[in-house]
Amino acid sequence: MRTTHFLVIPVFSLAAACSSDPVGSTPLRADAAPPIEVDAAPSVDASPDAGAPLEGDIERFAVTDGLLPKVTVVDTAQGIVGSFDVSGVGAVYGGASGKYAYVVQSAQNVVHVVDMGIDEEDHGAHSHIYRRAPKLMPTPITGTLPVHVVGHDGHVAAFFDDDGSAQLLDERDLDRGKFSFLTISTGMPHHGFALPFSGKVLATRPELAPGSTRAVPNGLDVHSRAGAKEVAIAEGCPIVHGEAAKANVAVVGCADGVLVVVPENGSFTGKKIANPAGLMGRVGTIVEHPSVRVFLANYGADKLALIDAAALTMTVFDAPAGGVIQFGCGSIAAATRRRILVT
Repeated sequence: MRTTHFLVIPVFSLAAACSSDPVGSTPLRADAAPPIEVDAAPSVDASPDAGAPLEGDIERFAVTDGLLPKVTVVDTAQGIVGSFDVSGVGAVYGGASGKYAYVVQSAQNVVHVVDMGIDEEDHGAHSHIYRRAPKLMPTPITGTLPVHVVGHDGHVAAFFDDDGSAQLLDERDLDRGKFSFLTISTGMPHHGFALPFSGKVLATRPELAPGSTRAVPNGLDVHSRAGAKEVAIAEGCPIVHGEAAKANVAVVGCADGVLVVVPENGSFTGKKIANPAGLMGRVGTIVEHPSVRVFLANYGADKLALIDAAALTMTVFDAPAGGVIQFGCGSIAAATRRRILVT
C-alpha cells in the first residue's frame, strides 16, 4: 500500500513554543539558512469524486510563522496551496496519519488542527491518493498551556502542562467530520506528554519533590484509552523529556539515558539504555522514520545520538561541524554551511 505523508516545519518559532522544556533548547538562528522560497499555486488536484487518482506520493509542508499568527501549507509540486490565520504564533506538529497538522499556541491556550488536503481510498491491495484544498478545522483543542502534541497508533494526544492532562482524539473521527476527545489526567500540573501506544496511552508521571511547588515528570504510567490509569512502568526514568514510537516500540528520554518500552504478555516492560560514561548531556528530543530502523536524538546541545532499540545501544557523535543545532517540539534541525536538515 502506498503511503502519504507530509513534513511539518515550524519556522523560527520552535524554541519559543518549548520555553518550558527542562532540558533546554537552542534557538535556530534567523541567519543560519536562507529563507524558503516557493511559487504560489492556489489550484490543487481534484478530490476523489472529481478526478483520477495521482501516481506517487504527495508531500506537503505545514509551516508556521515566527512573527505572525498564521500557518501555511506548501505542496512540493504545487507551491503554496493554503494559508490560515490562527490565534497566535505557534509551533506545528505532525499527527498519526499524515493527514493533519497541529498548531500549538501555548500563550493562547489553544491547538488548531489543519486538514492537509490529502485523501486516500483504501482498496486493500492498493490505495488511491488525491489532492484537494487544505482547510483549518473549525473546532480547536483548548486547555491551559499546551506544549507537546504526540501522534501514533492512529491517535493524537495534546498535553496541557498547567493541569497535567491530555486530550486524546482518534484521527479516524476527524476523517468522518467528528471532533471529540477523551481526557487523560496525570493528577498534577507538569511539563509532560501522553503517547498513544499499542492500544493504550503512555503518560508522564508527575512527582512533587519536598519544598517544590511544581511537579516534574519522573517515570511513565500506562492509561487506558478511556482515561483510567492502569499500571506504572517499573523501570525508572527521571526527568522525562522526549519521546518517539514506531510499530510496537517506544523510546523515551530520561536524565540518565533512554527508556525502551515494548508490550509484553498483555502489559508493558521498560529497559534502560544508560548514558555513555563520562559524557556530559542527555537525550531530550527523539525522532523516527518508519523506513529507518534506528531512532535519531539529540545528546546535549551539540551532539546527536542513534538509538537502536532492538540492540539496546546508543551511539553518540558530534553534530555537523560549523552547524547550528536546535532541539525541541519533536523536531531536530541541523543547519550547516551548505544545507539545512529538518526532521
